[in-house]
Amino acid sequence: MRKITLALGTLLLLGLLAACGGGSPDSFEVIDVFPPDGYHGFTKSDVIEIEFSAPVDRSSLAAAYRSISNELKPGQVTFTFLEDDRKLRITPKTPLDYSTNNAYRLYRFEIGTELRDTRGRPLKEPLSVTFTTLRLFKIRVLSLPQFDGIIAMAQSGTGTQIVVSDDATYLAAGDGDHDETFFGYLGFPFPEGMVEPAAAYLRLYSSLKRGAPFQHLGRLGFELMDLGSELSSGDALNPPLVAVSVFEDGTGYQTGTYLDYELTDYLNEAFNRGLSRLDLRLAFENKTNSDGSADGVFFFTREAVEQNRADADLLPVLVLVYYAP
Repeated sequence: MRKITLALGTLLLLGLLAACGGGSPDSFEVIDVFPPDGYHGFTKSDVIEIEFSAPVDRSSLAAAYRSISNELKPGQVTFTFLEDDRKLRITPKTPLDYSTNNAYRLYRFEIGTELRDTRGRPLKEPLSVTFTTLRLFKIRVLSLPQFDGIIAMAQSGTGTQIVVSDDATYLAAGDGDHDETFFGYLGFPFPEGMVEPAAAYLRLYSSLKRGAPFQHLGRLGFELMDLGSELSSGDALNPPLVAVSVFEDGTGYQTGTYLDYELTDYLNEAFNRGLSRLDLRLAFENKTNSDGSADGVFFFTREAVEQNRADADLLPVLVLVYYAP
């Protein structure tokens, strides 16, 4: 009977200790932390959170918290206790800066054993965390072969006729000798790991111009699209995802030169929609002027390079600037 009584007493004591807070009888400990030590990719919207095994004595935090990073020093952060003082949230008053290149930007903070829980027990071990924010990358992206192509659309007595070509050596926008309309398409994949887009610039090489497209058809518009898994006839009829805001009006337009267009708003829109690419349709404001003559602009595709009809540096390129861990 005495052994049973002692066993029950031990279990009750352990239960009381668990109720009062975890850790050993003379200390408490960290059971979770974000970001963990060595973490890459802390964003401007993130906050630091530390969960303890027992409620913290708030008055002990001032002596326990320190940082060698100016942005994380005590006067530059806000401390908030949550969940009955078992969780500490540390919020920078100013969002932490990202790296301005692809090198890591380090931040450090520490909570020492001066920290006490509400029973007066010290933190079992000091917490030291080093982490980095996002890095800045700038890359050149080529359009995927299955998306750089043309779609021709014509009206006939039997209705609308649409022909899709995703293996042509050029992409074109304009109208043809039989008043058919040509649309050009491009699909630039986003890089893996992109967390925040920053900027996008499209560079085209104007390989050919036929007729007087800007005089007869108006401005050339760059339309943001969602082309799905492949080019299809619907891509000639579907409206753009957003109002067209990027145009070429033809002023000073010359063949044999490079043309540059900023597409940052389109990049942000596509990324925020959860798309995996920046898809574009090149189309003039007026689909045809019905004069029986061709007016259009032409650009090389990857197929032209593969067939030795153009050099690689003449291909459409998206210069993409973005943040990633």
